[in-house]
Amino acid sequence: MEYTCVFYLLLCYVCVIFGQDPACSGRDQCSCVTTDNQVIDLSSLGKTDGNAMFPDLQAPDGYMYSYNPCYPFTEIQCVDQAVCQVPVDRTTSYPAGDAVSAVFSNDGINNMIKYSSTDGAGTTRTSQVTLICDPSASTPVMAPLGEQGSSTYYITLTSKCCCPGGCADGPPPTGPGPTKKPGESGEIDGLSIGSILCIVVLCVGVIYLIGGVLFMKFGKQASGADLMPNKTFWAGVPANIKTGFQFTYGKVRGKSSAEYSSI
Repeated sequence: MEYTCVFYLLLCYVCVIFGQDPACSGRDQCSCVTTDNQVIDLSSLGKTDGNAMFPDLQAPDGYMYSYNPCYPFTEIQCVDQAVCQVPVDRTTSYPAGDAVSAVFSNDGINNMIKYSSTDGAGTTRTSQVTLICDPSASTPVMAPLGEQGSSTYYITLTSKCCCPGGCADGPPPTGPGPTKKPGESGEIDGLSIGSILCIVVLCVGVIYLIGGVLFMKFGKQASGADLMPNKTFWAGVPANIKTGFQFTYGKVRGKSSAEYSSI
């Protein structure tokens, strides 16, 4: 039983670590560089003739969405956009992401690109494209999920080009104004400091638990509940928290039903 627990703990740890796409920091509006120094380059997926590679695809919210990775396109009222929202009657369109506004990030599982655009009326729309890495997807597939939240639109893009090193570089990006640099929008590309700290704490906790169980099993010849490292300490944590809370609460109220012993 003890060996089974250790095996599944190790398996879960490996699945969590290797089931994630490496975080990618934006290099330009077309590509990013992963933490292991590989490049995800979408430039071969976009058209350079001013049209969208993925035009007018229907979403569950009743609108159509057009998307052109890397390069700007124009469609009705959408000018120099990467993402455009289009009603089914095609009487107008709504800019949903400037091509040069691309910011790469990572949600802990997949890499993403966020675009934003502000129209003449002052309405800002944001599009988030989730990059799905599929080494077998030679033909890219764009799936618009539609609006989820106020003026926020979600799209998935599945392609081998979404994988690190999956596609070679294409033509250099073009568009109005300078290409944004990583983090220029105020966001931090890749994992945030908080995410990194959480991962470090999780890794330390897993190593502590697995190492402690193995030590207790083979070093102390323990079994059952005694396999838990520092069992007495952890068993007393809930009671200590309760006592500390009661003590603090009593001091705030001006009285205390329990006092700590003087050292």
